[in-house]
Amino acid sequence: MAEATKKPRPEYRNIGLGQILFAYRLPLAGRVSIGHRVSGALLFLFLPFILFL
Repeated sequence: MAEATKKPRPEYRNIGLGQILFAYRLPLAGRVSIGHRVSGALLFLFLPFILFL
């Protein structure tokens, strides 16, 4: 019997924010999504200060 050749397994890596922003070219929808999440987090964090004014 012929032995099956082993295919190389895919390599998964942990990526950081720096790699996402600078190494990978995200489409416009990806950039808008990240911006929307960041703006929502900032609004949530600064809401007590805004209400204090």
